[in-house]
Amino acid sequence: MMFLLALTACSPGCHDVPTDSGDSGDTQTGHPRRNVAVTPDTGWIQLDRDGAVCATRFDGTYRCSGLDPRDNPDVSAIWVAGQGAIFCVITEGHSLLCRPNPNSDEVVVVEDRTFTQVGLTGSGAPIPCALSDDGALTCWHDTTLQEELWFNEGPFTDFNNGENICTLDAQGLLVDWGFGGRSYEEHGDGWVDVSCGLVNSCAVHREGYVWCWGSDTYGQSSPPTDVLFSKVAVSPLAHACGIRQDGGITCWGGGTQGENAPLEPPEGVFTQLSAHPTATCALRDDTRVVCWGFLNIVEGEMFVEVEE
Repeated sequence: MMFLLALTACSPGCHDVPTDSGDSGDTQTGHPRRNVAVTPDTGWIQLDRDGAVCATRFDGTYRCSGLDPRDNPDVSAIWVAGQGAIFCVITEGHSLLCRPNPNSDEVVVVEDRTFTQVGLTGSGAPIPCALSDDGALTCWHDTTLQEELWFNEGPFTDFNNGENICTLDAQGLLVDWGFGGRSYEEHGDGWVDVSCGLVNSCAVHREGYVWCWGSDTYGQSSPPTDVLFSKVAVSPLAHACGIRQDGGITCWGGGTQGENAPLEPPEGVFTQLSAHPTATCALRDDTRVVCWGFLNIVEGEMFVEVEE
């Protein structure tokens, strides 16, 4: 049987960890339960780091879990980011395209500059940010793309706007610009990856260690000190995970529904990572997307459930 994966959403202020610690959820009640899901098809090349489980394939097609692919605009994409039924893509021609209303086929396109990646905030009303070819970063108030919220010419080489806006430049200078670019906190150079969440943020240094700042109520800002990492992702709630330099995954923090405690990450070699309120997803080296944790599984066609 084919399954569609949907993750528990996080609204503004959702700082508390869910309290259901059992494996009692099922597809009849809609309550999440512990499980693992994987895309049956290969060819996935990019995984959205925040919001929904969205991914693009080598042939330019793209999917977001919970959405009918027939609703996707007929464009070839190199990057996709989504939250709920709202998503944005970077097209093959490097334009930015967003569908701001899940109940409408209307799309908006920014074509006066070219872009390399896009991200949406992982909670609340989605705020899109996009990195242009010249390294400038633009954020808009919403996915209608009518009014700019924040612009910085950088140049930057990478960014994450899971909640706050964090940027990296060519020297690895890490700056946390706060929510909507309203503050400025510099954290030195030498950083190679960053993930900015709702209650905490983490970054990977070129020497392999992870450093986190923000809330540590559930240990989500206390990564292991004896492991070398290449990538990191923090969830909107209480856990974080990193891809080790050997390609495996290690998680820390969590709570009753943080997947670190109730369900260990699957084995394998992984290249990209995304953390969600009660689950984590990663792109495996066989170009399949794997998700594990507390997942709502209903019939669909993006994922199949597999044994823990």
